[in-house]
Amino acid sequence: MRHANKIEASPPQYVGGGGATIAAAAAAAREASRMPEAGVREKFVEDHARLRGKAEVCECIALRILRGDEDLGSALLLKGEEIRDHLVRHMDWEERELLPLLRQSGRSDIASGLVTRHTRHREHFEGNLLSLHNTKTQPIELTKHIVEFLRQLECDMQREEEDVLGALNPGPGRNAG
Repeated sequence: MRHANKIEASPPQYVGGGGATIAAAAAAAREASRMPEAGVREKFVEDHARLRGKAEVCECIALRILRGDEDLGSALLLKGEEIRDHLVRHMDWEERELLPLLRQSGRSDIASGLVTRHTRHREHFEGNLLSLHNTKTQPIELTKHIVEFLRQLECDMQREEEDVLGALNPGPGRNAG
């Protein structure tokens, strides 16, 4: 007796063993779960706007510390961790959703640059946040590094927007940039 909610599939084609079938099924599932290109563009722009807002608040705190308000160190740490968490989620999303679109559109050069910037961000930001937790680190020097990172992040986001939005199809009724 068949159940109405049971999904029947044709037998798998084994090429090189069951692992190949599982890998192919996983790749197909990833492909099917990807966002449409217009959704990727929209999320990309919205996420950059959110990151900019958080970076602006963090930079304001850092500048106050540099002007002598060293009691804001814990606030800088909290904001820095908030940006780091958002940035890591954003980069993971870009690598999962955006890189395949760029590669499919023949823009592996842009995808490669994106991965390079992501690697630099992960290394730099993580190192600075670990230093914030280290009481032997000079807070003023560390704060300067945080400000420098936030400014580099803004430059990188602008570059990404120029490269990525220019490479993706704008969708109906929209401009490419």
